[in-house]
Amino acid sequence: MNSFKIIVSISMFCFAVSMLAYAGEIFEGFDAPGLNTEIWEIQAVGGASFEIGDGELIMESPTVADGILLRYIPEITGQDITFEFSLDLSQGDPSAQIWFADEPLVPDINTTVNERWILVQTVTNAGATYVKSTGDLKVIPDSPAETAEPNIHKIVLQGDKATFFINEEEMGDTDIPDGLSYFHIGPDMYTSHYGNRIGILDYVKISGPGVYDAVEPVGKCAVAWGYIKGR
Repeated sequence: MNSFKIIVSISMFCFAVSMLAYAGEIFEGFDAPGLNTEIWEIQAVGGASFEIGDGELIMESPTVADGILLRYIPEITGQDITFEFSLDLSQGDPSAQIWFADEPLVPDINTTVNERWILVQTVTNAGATYVKSTGDLKVIPDSPAETAEPNIHKIVLQGDKATFFINEEEMGDTDIPDGLSYFHIGPDMYTSHYGNRIGILDYVKISGPGVYDAVEPVGKCAVAWGYIKGR
């Protein structure tokens, strides 16, 4: 009888742990020399380059023919999910483009890339912050100076709305178009426009009910079942 109770308890524990594994938060502070390749992918084209460490990801696109982006690998279709990131716009000619698309993107010429994005936010050191949703431009009014510190941006995808925050202040929202599935961020998505672009991220945080938070349910349950076998 006691063994039965233990088995039931362990089963409930394993179920709870498996649920927790998909209700969490991912925080990337760029303190290590590399990234978790199950979560992140960097695509660099031409002479674009990147450097990771000391709490920063620096992405550079020196010429017009270069392009670079950081992609969150898991698909996010239909999820309530929040993307938060801290930008350093104090060096070089900084900018950040946040692209949501219906498929993973690689830097390419504008006519190839533009037809594939679903929702875009652009940030520059001149204080210009705007979003495009399926081709319609929407300027976020009264956005704080982009060179101010801190420079924390948050995009909350919930239900059918995407809401934008800068330094915890809500700046506006727009409808989430159909097909929004993948998140990308970088200083220059194009290999046909712009040069001398630099993007510096201090951190990226992703949270939501469907976000994998690196809990290892199989390992935890194996320990528990090992305890039963030993009884």
